[in-house]
Amino acid sequence: MTLFRVLIASLATAAFYCCGREMGLGYTDRCRELREIGSALRALETEIVYGRSLLPEICGRLAARGMGMGSELFRLVGEGLAARNSAAESWAGAIVAIGRRSALNADDLAALAAVGGTLGQTDPADQSAHLTLARKALDERLELATADAARTSQLWSYLGLLGGLGLVLLVF
Repeated sequence: MTLFRVLIASLATAAFYCCGREMGLGYTDRCRELREIGSALRALETEIVYGRSLLPEICGRLAARGMGMGSELFRLVGEGLAARNSAAESWAGAIVAIGRRSALNADDLAALAAVGGTLGQTDPADQSAHLTLARKALDERLELATADAARTSQLWSYLGLLGGLGLVLLVF
């Protein structure tokens, strides 16, 4: 009977720890996604300034690069453009869709949404300036997210472990 109780207590503690760790991973996922989208915006800027290709072609190439959430963003923008939406509508729709699936918060998405109004509407130099501003905003968000992730992800792991141990102490 004692072995059974130890096994149940261990499983409960491990389950709580895993739940806490999973909550903490959301913070590190946000950092990764911000880096991926920043890289994708850098690649978009290069394509616009030097490639001088059409936006649907650029989105197709960027979606195929395998930049994680950045590729997903451009895949969705490309789908919107293929459905005959404007660049601004496609960008806004992609931002909304990304917001549902990612660990990005509302401020991160707002920094990304600012790009949509100029995408494909102005000359390459102006688009480059707007993309640079958006990248700088995302870099600032990434610095804050990195500091937050270092603190908070470890905190969630400890809370899960201690919560599991507390439950075991209360029950047994």
